[in-house]
Amino acid sequence: MRLSEKGDQRILEVDDDGPGVAPEERSQLGTRGWRLDQQMPGHGLGLAIVHDLAARYQARVQFNASELGGLSVRLQLQIRQG
Repeated sequence: MRLSEKGDQRILEVDDDGPGVAPEERSQLGTRGWRLDQQMPGHGLGLAIVHDLAARYQARVQFNASELGGLSVRLQLQIRQG
């Protein structure tokens, strides 16, 4: 996990070393109820909640391939001055 600051931007990046997500499936991440791993219990809400919170604060969420082999999630938030 990395937290960085670039001007008025705060960037949180989280990488994992799991199996990753195919590029064509990344656009579906964050869709409520959509899950890649149907073998594990859950309802597909985790990344949907991240998307909802990001939208509430005008942040941007990006999903990419991680250098560790899995998924990289980047949350970029603009800080308002004053």
